[in-house]
Amino acid sequence: MTPSRLLLIALTLWGLAMIVPDLLRVAQPLGSLGFFANNDGLIYETPDEIDKLLADETHEALKLASAASFRRAGPVFPCNGNGKGWEGSMATTIGDDEPMLAPVCDGKPFHLPETDGEGLDLPSGLSRPVLAVPVVNPVRCFAVSLYGPHVSGTDLDAYERGMLSRLAADAAAMYAELENGELRGQNAN
Repeated sequence: MTPSRLLLIALTLWGLAMIVPDLLRVAQPLGSLGFFANNDGLIYETPDEIDKLLADETHEALKLASAASFRRAGPVFPCNGNGKGWEGSMATTIGDDEPMLAPVCDGKPFHLPETDGEGLDLPSGLSRPVLAVPVVNPVRCFAVSLYGPHVSGTDLDAYERGMLSRLAADAAAMYAELENGELRGQNAN
């Protein structure tokens, strides 16, 4: 073997040694949230499964006091049976004209002050939502997820907020793909 070939092999091994651990660090947290693809390339097969990913599985993975996902249905955002820390008497529908949701149109996660949501039956105390994460693409808003702090009382840190934002972007793509598939099926018939 020539010295240049040995150098190429050594640089390739070094490059792989630098990349593979980072790939594992990314794949493991997504897997812990139940984020996986089937052989069709779909992440989930129903909107309800996406709702559960955004609320229930995230609640468990991050050990949150509360989490709920409200998926748009016309002019309202109903919570379709998902959510932890939201007992039966809590708000099950939020209108899209609710002042608390005004920042949704920006498409970025936003803090929920204590005064937001007056008139809604939001969880109180430690379970009160502190962060809203819109599930949006450039065209529309599919849902909004509301998250409480950790069960220990600590707020979500910047990394967790970033992860929830990326998860919401992926969920928006999944909602859009499910809608597109449904429309393609209707057109085929």
